[in-house]
Amino acid sequence: MLKFFHSQLLALILIITPPATAAVTAITGLDSIEKAKQHKDAHKIWTLLQEHGWKSTIHFGASVSQGNSENTLVTTGFTLDKKRGQNEYLAKFSYAYGKDSGNVSKDEILASLSWKRINSSDYYTGLRMDYRSDELADISHRMGATILQGAFLIKDNNMWLTPEIGIGFSSQKISNQNKSNLNLYAGLHSEFKLTDKTRIYQNLSCFSPIENMENYWLYGEIGLETILTDRISLKLFIQDQYEASPAKTRKHNDLRFITSIEYRF
Repeated sequence: MLKFFHSQLLALILIITPPATAAVTAITGLDSIEKAKQHKDAHKIWTLLQEHGWKSTIHFGASVSQGNSENTLVTTGFTLDKKRGQNEYLAKFSYAYGKDSGNVSKDEILASLSWKRINSSDYYTGLRMDYRSDELADISHRMGATILQGAFLIKDNNMWLTPEIGIGFSSQKISNQNKSNLNLYAGLHSEFKLTDKTRIYQNLSCFSPIENMENYWLYGEIGLETILTDRISLKLFIQDQYEASPAKTRKHNDLRFITSIEYRF
């Protein structure tokens, strides 16, 4: 079943929604899909994305976790983002793995895909898709899609602040129990530039099942990023994943303190 949902996530990201299809078209043009099929070499496909305006970042870091797992682990992942006219696209993937006294202490996958359409200087609409698999939290999978509306409460050269609200659908398997929910979504995102090379950022997303609002879950991250060179930056950040109704014997919070090095292409 987990393999099925992995494949569904891939399908969602690539083809299932009009915005995602629009994103593929925006990347490469009308005849690009046929061109992409000719590039079996992953490096050539990566180069093709860069040629059409996509910015890419890979990261590698170490963290200290508290909660369901208390150990030292490593994290790795990548980010793709692009702005084209009124549209903004973002894809993120990260994997965390660790061992404690020879036993696996962390084995988690996080992935997301988002599209925003800037309607004016004050408002935007969008779509986001999220995926999580976390063995230690006994979450076999959780995936969902959310339609959202956001507003720029603050937007200038050094600072921006955007709250979001939306509605979406999620499918998850926790403690070997499958659930599907219609969810309400609320988010808050901000960034403040301390200097031209240093910024503080914050992201908070909360999802709550409409039929049982008390069983919400949220993802939070706050961090400091400093650009070291044109391509390399140092990032210090805290991640918190909170489950109002965690699996049995699991804790509500998974808290991480992470230091990572990022390389931009």
